[in-house]
Amino acid sequence: MRNDLILIVGVALILRLFLLLNNLSLPIKYYVDPDAYDYEIAAHNLLQGHGFSGDLEPPYSPDVFRTPTYPIFISGIYAISGNSEAVVIFIQLIFGSVIAGLLYSLLLFLGFSRQKGIIAGLLFAADPLTILNANLLMSETLFSFLIVAALFVLFAYWHSERMRWLLLASFLFGIAALARPIGQFLPLVLLPLFLLAAKTGTAWKAFWRWGVLFLLSSILIYSWAYRNYQVAENFTLSIVGDYNLAYYRGRAVLEEAEGLNCVKR
Repeated sequence: MRNDLILIVGVALILRLFLLLNNLSLPIKYYVDPDAYDYEIAAHNLLQGHGFSGDLEPPYSPDVFRTPTYPIFISGIYAISGNSEAVVIFIQLIFGSVIAGLLYSLLLFLGFSRQKGIIAGLLFAADPLTILNANLLMSETLFSFLIVAALFVLFAYWHSERMRWLLLASFLFGIAALARPIGQFLPLVLLPLFLLAAKTGTAWKAFWRWGVLFLLSSILIYSWAYRNYQVAENFTLSIVGDYNLAYYRGRAVLEEAEGLNCVKR
């Protein structure tokens, strides 16, 4: 198993490093998606003591578009690397490579054969999209790592029934949702798995322990929603969904409301 992990993680890291080395002479490639600038601005403001803000100048109003995990991740690395984007990307490559190893281990936890675990890990390791995303200043790789790590820790809890694994899983699910809000409902979806994993006659015990996972992760997640309510009177993790809806669909709604017949380009 150890050799399998070294092989899978090693292949994943080598493939991701090829793209990083290619991009070192042209760092603008880290910013292919314009959202990267938002994350970086928020990270710089955190480092400079301006709070969690997306403004480039005073008054540095609180940002309610982005969630905090990824900007905090960037700011922490910038603080020790002298604002090096390449170091951020390199750390992401490590996380992205570890995901492949975690997938292999998860399949073994689920009872699949060693060969199937290796295939799953190598397929992820060689996936072009995940290789590309790991080389961008974007939150997808960190989010994916946190979700897969949380699931791995959760299976470790089911295997050992040690409460510390359940608490760690709760924390990981919480900060994953604060990397990308799409993860906020995952603890709710996991309830059937708790019941399936329960032994005969222990369904209520399983439900209570799921409640611990759900409650602790929800406290972490919705404390940020409460923060947004305090600063913008909007109890949500992010208003970026509302913004995108208006930006991408606003024109069509206005055309329909005003009876216009515009030709789509």
